Amino acid sequence: MESVLQPSLLIAMGATFLAGIVRGFSGFGAAMMQAPVFAILFAPAQAVATMAGLGTLASVQLLPGSLRHAEWREMAPMTVAAWLTIPLGSYVLLSLEPDLMRRGISGLVLAMVLVLMSGWRYPVKPGPWGASGAGALSGAINGATGVGGPPVVLYLLAGPNPARTNRANLILYYTFLNGGTCVSLLAHGAFTLETVYRSLALWPVQVVSLYVGSWLFTRANDAIYRRIAMGLLLAVALGGLLYTR
Repeated sequence: MESVLQPSLLIAMGATFLAGIVRGFSGFGAAMMQAPVFAILFAPAQAVATMAGLGTLASVQLLPGSLRHAEWREMAPMTVAAWLTIPLGSYVLLSLEPDLMRRGISGLVLAMVLVLMSGWRYPVKPGPWGASGAGALSGAINGATGVGGPPVVLYLLAGPNPARTNRANLILYYTFLNGGTCVSLLAHGAFTLETVYRSLALWPVQVVSLYVGSWLFTRANDAIYRRIAMGLLLAVALGGLLYTR
């Protein structure tokens, strides 16, 4: 427990508070806020395990209020496809040069964001096969980089659904994605007592920030939600292109 109570925990709390507001508002984006900070503060396995634990706890808090707005028929094939392709992404991670892969994925996300910013949306829902394709790409990217959300977010933003439905769909999707990640990490022994203590220490901060983000969402309209969601994706794409070790 003493190893958890370090000055680094205060920095992690700040990152967690910001991440909670972002996820409470948009339904995604917490890992994008936490990953750069946690990667500096903690060992890689500890950072990923802490984010996965907090992500699961966030889903427990956000999911009950979102279930009635989510589209289960669309999200079920998407989630299954993501789970199936996570191992493929892990194989790619071990086979290709990480920086080249990261820049390639970031460039693809940037191109898709620019298309959406032009106002384009697909006229007819792609259906289960389209949802499965987005989930499969998301799972592969998640297995390769740990940040697999952008394909699913882009898929949802290109559709006709209102912000409330998109947010609920993302909360549902991340619930299963984080759950699968936690199971995998638990099987590999990444969840140590230190990870559990750290997650519990950060949890109250996340609870408050998620409520703040959810409250802000109730004050936003569809246009504001869409602009903020695309802004987050744009930041991820540019960060991936510009980041150097």
